[in-house]
Amino acid sequence: MSTLSYVILVGDSIYIVGLALSLSAYLDIVVTIVDYGGEATEAALSRYPAPVVIYEVSVELPASTARILQQNSDLKLIGVDPNNKLVRVPSGEMVMILTMQQLADTIRSNYSQTVEL
Repeated sequence: MSTLSYVILVGDSIYIVGLALSLSAYLDIVVTIVDYGGEATEAALSRYPAPVVIYEVSVELPASTARILQQNSDLKLIGVDPNNKLVRVPSGEMVMILTMQQLADTIRSNYSQTVEL
């Protein structure tokens, strides 16, 4: 048995792509990138139970994406602000994240699922 954290990154910015590449180095974190809204977003969110969803707080989410996120109460939302290194964790608190290891630890502390490999 192994413990995995499922992470869905929402968006198409260079920052989101960079996060995906950095997080893919952690073998216990499974990363998926989806664009804003649409069927692909809904499919990715339903693929894994209660995943962590990371989005940029400075980007206004389209209504379809906001609706999807609001309808899935099991999601653990983490908002990142690439301009000032602050992250809004699921509790609503803003914390300073300076390293990728700190972000990986934040993801792990908010959601992990034990799976049989």
